[in-house]
Amino acid sequence: MSSCKPKNLNRIDDMSAEILSRLKEHTQLLQQIEFSEDFETHPALSEIVRELDAIAICEAEGIVGVHYTRGEQGHFSRDGLVPCSGYERRIKFLEEHGYRFSSAQLERLKQGWQSYFTHEQNKVRDGRVWFNLTRVAMSNGGAEPLLSHYGGEVVYMPFSQDTEIESILREIGSPLIIECALYPRNARTFCEHPWGRTWLSSYHCTVNPDALQWDVDLYTEEPIDPGAILNIEVVEVD
Repeated sequence: MSSCKPKNLNRIDDMSAEILSRLKEHTQLLQQIEFSEDFETHPALSEIVRELDAIAICEAEGIVGVHYTRGEQGHFSRDGLVPCSGYERRIKFLEEHGYRFSSAQLERLKQGWQSYFTHEQNKVRDGRVWFNLTRVAMSNGGAEPLLSHYGGEVVYMPFSQDTEIESILREIGSPLIIECALYPRNARTFCEHPWGRTWLSSYHCTVNPDALQWDVDLYTEEPIDPGAILNIEVVEVD
C-alpha cells in the first residue's frame, strides 16, 4: 500500500468537496429515500455511485476494510491477517488452547468440526480473510458472534448449542475490530459498484435518520501484512 491515505467509506469527510457539493443538491431526494437500492432508480445518484466507486478503486489510495474477530491483539500486530485453511486454523487452535478442554470436550470439538465442515463449508472459508466496509454490523448484531467467540467461524460455528464449549470460546482473547488498508483489485464482493454504493449510503445516513446503512461482505485471498493494519481496537460486547 502506498503512503497515500486509504479511503474510509464509512466517513463522508474522505469524499471530495466537489462530490459533497453535488450531493447537497440532492438532499431532499435523499431524505425521501430509505434504501440504498433506490439509488439506481435516480440517474443523478446512480452516476455519483459510479464516480465514488471509481475513486475508491484508485490503487494509489485504496480503501479501509473492517475485520471483526476475537483473539490476541499482539498476534495480529506481529503477523497480520493470514489466509489459510480452516483445517490449519483448527490444528493451531488445539495446539495453543487444547489444554483448556476436558477429554470429553476435545472429542466433541473434533466430532463437531468433522461433521460441520463439509467440502461446501470449507470452500467458502478456506484461504480467505473477510471484511466489511462500515461498522454497521456492530449495531445490527452481525459482528456479535465473531467478537464473542475465539477463532472465527472455522472454530466456533458447530457449537452454538454446546454451552460448555461455547463458554470456553468466549473466555479466550479479546473482541477486536481490525481496520486494514486494502486494494479493491484484490477484494471480492457479491454486488455491482460495492465501494460507491457503500460510500453514498454513508452520506445518505447523515442527511436521513431513517436511512439504512448499506454494507457488503468482501474477502481477499492475499495476506494482510502488519504494515497494512491501520488500527486494532478492543471493543465491548454484551
